[in-house]
Amino acid sequence: MIVAGHSRLAAAKPLGLTEVPVVVLGHLTEAGRHAYTMADNRTALNSTWDDQLRAREMAFLQQAGAIELDLIGFSKKEIERLLKGANGGAAGRTEPNAVQPVAKDPVSRLGDTWLLGGYHRLRNGHPPTPRTSRRCWTAKSPT
Repeated sequence: MIVAGHSRLAAAKPLGLTEVPVVVLGHLTEAGRHAYTMADNRTALNSTWDDQLRAREMAFLQQAGAIELDLIGFSKKEIERLLKGANGGAAGRTEPNAVQPVAKDPVSRLGDTWLLGGYHRLRNGHPPTPRTSRRCWTAKSPT
């Protein structure tokens, strides 16, 4: 029974691999296996990518030529962006010095206070003045 690694097995099949590495967790109870499976899937959702490392890995795979890059779950556009980053171009979605266009109807206006995560406040205003600071420290809800 596979406890973790379903995606690894699915990726190995089209490559013709007959074996994939597994972790044997025979000591777990049935409830423990279910808990492990849930935690394993949740950690994948909480993870982030290191774009520079991902770009280097993609470039290596391209140079090795041993695998079709579209088999590893990335769109052609993502692959092109990563390879551009690995070859000295910008790996991000925009050029480093690109300026975003100003929205015609901005969501935030001067004087707004935004509540972030229930604890932090972000004030759209001038450098700290007594009034601005007081609004940040005492606001109970975003305005």
